[in-house]
Amino acid sequence: MCLEGGGTNNYCNNQLFLDMMQNCEFTYGSLDPRYSFCLANAGVYWDAVTVVQPPLPGQNGPWGN
Repeated sequence: MCLEGGGTNNYCNNQLFLDMMQNCEFTYGSLDPRYSFCLANAGVYWDAVTVVQPPLPGQNGPWGN
């Protein structure tokens, strides 16, 4: 939906990652041991979407702008 709405690969990939991180925090809280696993899964999803929709050169991480 993000890409169809005109978002760039970088923005949409990063927004997905940030949304997933927020869901991890909301669901588990930072003290729950499952929180780290949830964040790791968010990173796996970010890796997967960047294979399909690669970021622009120079913006190679989930924290890129």
